[in-house]
Amino acid sequence: MDGPSGAGTTLIDDTYGAGGGSSITGGNGTAIGAGGLAVNTVIIGAPGDTIAGGSGTTYIDAILGSQSITGGSGAAMVQAAAGDTVAGGTGTLQVFLDSDQATTTVNLGAGHGAATLADLSVAGGKGSAISVSGFATATDIIASPSSVSSTNTFLGTSSSIGGNTTLTFVDGSTMFLAGVASAGAIKFTQNTTFG
Repeated sequence: MDGPSGAGTTLIDDTYGAGGGSSITGGNGTAIGAGGLAVNTVIIGAPGDTIAGGSGTTYIDAILGSQSITGGSGAAMVQAAAGDTVAGGTGTLQVFLDSDQATTTVNLGAGHGAATLADLSVAGGKGSAISVSGFATATDIIASPSSVSSTNTFLGTSSSIGGNTTLTFVDGSTMFLAGVASAGAIKFTQNTTFG
C-alpha cells in the first residue's frame, strides 16, 4: 500500500480484520494536521507489517509490536513497541519507547537524519530494553521527561564498556548504544514534542 500525494492527511489502518504482514509506504504532500499532529500520513500497523515513511511527514503507530519500520526522506514519528525494529531514513526521526514494552531495536545507520529517541514512563511498566546502533552524538538526542532534568542533565545511571554505553533510566528501562564511548558525549532533553 502506498500513501497518496497532495494536501490533506491520509489514514492507513492495517489493524482491521486480518491485518498484518503488509508492506506500507507513507506518501508525500503538505502536512496540515490530523488529531493534533501536523502530519501528511498516519499509519497504524499490525504485527508482521513492513512500514516505510514517505517524503511527507508521517506518524507510524507500531504499538502492536513485531513490525519493521524505516523512516523516509520526510520527518517521521514512530510509536515503537515490543519486537519492533526501527531504521532511520534521511529525514528526521523521533521514536517513542514506552517503559511497558519488552525489547525494541533501533538501527539508525550511516546518513540518517537527526534522530530523537524518547524514553516514556508508563504506569505499571517494568522497563524496556532498547538496543541502538548508528547513534550519532553530533546530531541525535535522547529525550525523557522523567529521566532528564529541566537543565538537560541525565538523572539515570550509565556504564561504558568497550566503546559502547548503556543508559539505565529512572523507570528501569535500559538503552544500549553501540559505538557511543560515554554518556558524556550524548545530548539529553526533557522535550518529547514532535516537530
